[in-house]
Amino acid sequence: MNTLHDNIAEAAISESKNMLVPWYLIASYAYYEMDHPVVSDGLYDRICFLLGEYLDMLEIEHVHTPLCDPEALAAGTGYQIQEYPSVVVSVAKGFVEGVYPS
Repeated sequence: MNTLHDNIAEAAISESKNMLVPWYLIASYAYYEMDHPVVSDGLYDRICFLLGEYLDMLEIEHVHTPLCDPEALAAGTGYQIQEYPSVVVSVAKGFVEGVYPS
């Protein structure tokens, strides 16, 4: 069973670049807090890169944008995030526990 959700993430991001923020946070929480990646390393790196680029151009509008540190994005990490929004935690757990299909 494939536990990675690249297709879901890519579809959401292609619909709106603002979806880079929640996917960055969901993937970071799942990886760093749950030790269970929900997207591939390659997609996570791409999310970090694109999010960093769009933040530089001020093209992202999302309530959780302040959690996206440009230096961390350039390094391809979310390790520095200290506290995650409850909605991010719930969705990440749902992906890890198989509540959402891959």
